Amino acid sequence: MKKIMKSFLSSLILIIFSNQTFAVKNETYLICKKENENQKQNLQNFDNKKLKENFHKNFSFYFLNNGKFIETAVKITFDEANFKIFIDVTNNGEYLFEEKKILLIDDLKFRERSNKKELNRDSLDLISNYKGKTQFVHKCELSSLQNFKKKYSELIKGLTDIYKANYENKKM
Repeated sequence: MKKIMKSFLSSLILIIFSNQTFAVKNETYLICKKENENQKQNLQNFDNKKLKENFHKNFSFYFLNNGKFIETAVKITFDEANFKIFIDVTNNGEYLFEEKKILLIDDLKFRERSNKKELNRDSLDLISNYKGKTQFVHKCELSSLQNFKKKYSELIKGLTDIYKANYENKKM
């Protein structure tokens, strides 16, 4: 009886330890692109140059780890002589699992939560709701850290090429 109890306890400890180890390394990277319902209308309202300059605004990047999330995006700042393109943390908070979705809950300290974000676990659609109405829908894809960084690099390089030409020709 003691042997059975010892083997049971040792196997239970092994299972708990392996699950804890797995949970610590449970990092998820998501690359999300905004689905644009009015794409044809936007193409008519903007010329090709404006679309290229604002393309980075369609992407959000999420890093999920141990119940916390960090949302980042590519940002641009301008002054009279130069521009700077960088990666900025736009939001962070906690996430909770529900049956078919993951709720992203913002860590806001000085204002009330306005957007509610839900990630569908099956389709990986990220839906942002404001007062019960859908504001944005992003199509997300699971990614590795390498692909995550590669997408950042592609966006930054494309924007650098556009704005570098504008600043060299003193168009800004």
